[in-house]
Parts: sequence; C-alpha cells; structure tokens
Amino acid sequence: MIDRDPKRSGITLYGNPDRFAGRYEELRSWKFGEPVRLPEPFDVEFRTELWRPWDD
Repeated sequence: MIDRDPKRSGITLYGNPDRFAGRYEELRSWKFGEPVRLPEPFDVEFRTELWRPWDD
C-alpha cells in the first residue's frame, strides 16, 4: 500500500492473509525516499526519492 496522506505517508507491504481475522500481516514498511525491494515472487526494486505526500 502506498499512502500519500501527509500525516502518515509511506509504503507498507502486507502479506500472510488471516481469513479468520479478516486482515493481513504487515511485513515491511518504508519511508518515501528509501528504495523499496519487494521479495519473490515479484523480486523488484523501485526508487521513491521523488515521491511526496499530498499537500495539506
């Protein structure tokens, strides 16, 4: 999930769905500006240094 809300902007990777609880486990998070590497099966890295939160 990419959240551009200025109060909590960032990138969060979720996985391991829990069908009984109806939610996903947070696996990793990054701040804007940090490179993001997604694990297998994606195995991709992308840069976020130009990403900015929405304006207030």
